[in-house]
Amino acid sequence: MKNNIKTTFVLLFTLLIFAPVFAQQPMPAIEEKEPVKTEFPKEAITKFIEASKNIEAIQQKTEQEMLKIVEKENLEVDRFNEIAQSKQNPEAELDVTEKEMKSFETAIGHFQEIQEKMQNEMEQAIIEKNIEIDEYKEIMLAYQQNKEFQQKINLLMQQ
Repeated sequence: MKNNIKTTFVLLFTLLIFAPVFAQQPMPAIEEKEPVKTEFPKEAITKFIEASKNIEAIQQKTEQEMLKIVEKENLEVDRFNEIAQSKQNPEAELDVTEKEMKSFETAIGHFQEIQEKMQNEMEQAIIEKNIEIDEYKEIMLAYQQNKEFQQKINLLMQQ
């Protein structure tokens, strides 16, 4: 049950946390009809995988920090998620006490504080593996949009 809660929590805030990391530099413009580039030098793929492993560790650490913040604000993760979902959908009706809303907003404020720190750590993890951030983003885009490429990378990550 706790893994499901954590997964839901993570899903709700993935965009909140990770979008700014890549928002500093624009993603390459990709038209829907144009296939994404999936051919990269082996060395670039290796560096991408190494950086991704470090980023995964940073994400896990940040998830734990976020969960602690929610708990510190005396909110159950499920309740926090309900409030977050209702904020995303203004038509959703949810009874939220003033105390719950204050706790929710305080937690969100803390999330924004750790976001900058995590963003810097993620960028540093990429740079430390001697891969340009633009190249990392290009490979990540291919990973996200091309199932065959994703399977190839997943296989390499398991080695």
